[in-house]
Amino acid sequence: MEDEAASVYTDDSEDRLASPAVFAPHVVSFRLGTRTIRAVGAASDDRHPNVLRVRVCNSILDRVVQGLFRLASTLVPGVRSAFPEWFLPRNLVLKRKKNGWDEEFETERETYQKLRPVQGYIVPTFYSQVEHDGIPAIVLSDVGGACLAEPAGAVLEPEALQPLLHLSQSILADLGILHDDVKLDHFRIADSRDKVIVVDFERVVTGLSREHMRFLMNSSTKRLMEYYKDNLQCLEADGTIRRPLGEHVRAAE
Repeated sequence: MEDEAASVYTDDSEDRLASPAVFAPHVVSFRLGTRTIRAVGAASDDRHPNVLRVRVCNSILDRVVQGLFRLASTLVPGVRSAFPEWFLPRNLVLKRKKNGWDEEFETERETYQKLRPVQGYIVPTFYSQVEHDGIPAIVLSDVGGACLAEPAGAVLEPEALQPLLHLSQSILADLGILHDDVKLDHFRIADSRDKVIVVDFERVVTGLSREHMRFLMNSSTKRLMEYYKDNLQCLEADGTIRRPLGEHVRAAE
C-alpha cells in the first residue's frame, strides 16, 4: 500500500538515481550579479536531487560590502532590486535544470515573475537565474516548513488544513496560475502551521477564464485533500503519527 501511495505523493523523476555524493554536504559556488556566492549545502531529498538547500558562507569582505549596500539602500531608492545578491538571506534553495527539461525550467522561471506579488508569502522568493557547474539554475528563498507528503508535514487534521490549502490555491488562481503537477510534495505547511506554501512551478496552467480557473482550482484542492487523508491513514497505520493532530500536539511538544 505504501509503495502505491508513494507514486501519488512524490515526484518519480529519473533524477532520483543521482550519485549518493549529492546528498552529502558539499561546497557550492555560483556567480550572481556582482558577487560570487559561496555556500555549503546538499540535495533536498532523494526525490529531488536537483534541488540543493544551501547556507551562504559570508566572508569578512562580504559582510563589509553588505553593510555598505544596506546603508546605500536607505539613501538611494532601487539599490536592493538592482543588487539583490548583497541582500540575500543565509538559507537559499538552488534549483538546477533537469536534463532535457528546458521547457519546464523556462516555465518555472516565467511563472515566478508572474507570482512576484506573493513571493515570500505563499511561494518562495525568486532572486535570479544563475549557472552552477555549467547548468542553468534558479535561486530561491528557503521557505522551511515540511511538505505534506512527509510525516513532519502531517501536523494538521484535514479540516484544519483544507482552508489553508484552499487559500493558497485561490491566491494563485487570482493571479492566473494553476499548479498542474498536483502532488503533496509541492505543498509545504509553514513552520507556523498557519499557511501552505506552494513550490515547483515547472508545470502550470494559464490563460483560462476566471470561472474555468476557479473550477479547476477547486477540483485540484479536493484531490490534494484526498491524497492527504490517504497519507494520514498510512502514517497512522504504521505508527508514524498519532491522531488527532492539531494545536494540542504543539502544546505537548
